[in-house]
Amino acid sequence: NQTGRSVTDLSQALYQAISAGIKTQDSLQFVTDAGKLAKGGFTDLTTATDVLTTALNAYHMKASSAAHVSDVLIGIQNNGKTTVNELSGSIGKAIPTAQAYNVSLEDLGTAYAVVTRNGVKTRVATTYINGMLNELGKSGSKVSAILKQKTGMSFDELTKKGYSTRDVLGVLQKYCKDTGTKFTDLWSNTSAGKAALILAGK
Repeated sequence: NQTGRSVTDLSQALYQAISAGIKTQDSLQFVTDAGKLAKGGFTDLTTATDVLTTALNAYHMKASSAAHVSDVLIGIQNNGKTTVNELSGSIGKAIPTAQAYNVSLEDLGTAYAVVTRNGVKTRVATTYINGMLNELGKSGSKVSAILKQKTGMSFDELTKKGYSTRDVLGVLQKYCKDTGTKFTDLWSNTSAGKAALILAGK
């Protein structure tokens, strides 16, 4: 009665949440939060539960953070050209990469909002963003070497210090301005370069 969902749907979501590591005592509140996300994100309860547990597990957050993660996902939807339903099938591929390089969920969400708002489909945006993060963090890449040269730190060290992805791209932009190098020439991966170019301009 409170959620407007069937017992079957709620039972499946509870099972799914507990199977993904949500503690039994937290599962009812978690599923309630997932139900709100499903409604606001134009998706079903199973999909909302899946994307929430993926984010919580990757970022080692407690079930009590589900409402905040939902807010971030709705924020991406409201500020980009995507839906939570579309994100659910893609963002899970980028979250582990972002988390590995200390890129916050909020920062990753900003990247999705900006890239999709510029006309890139959610699935393609995932490829672009994943490629960019990997190249920024990969030891031996040109952009990684420039970051080390200019700041004395690697990408993950910079993000750990509180730099956003946009701040990091700003370091690369300044390098290009100082040396007369084209920004797109810094990237060996075309997809990575496209994401960086879009984000660097916003």
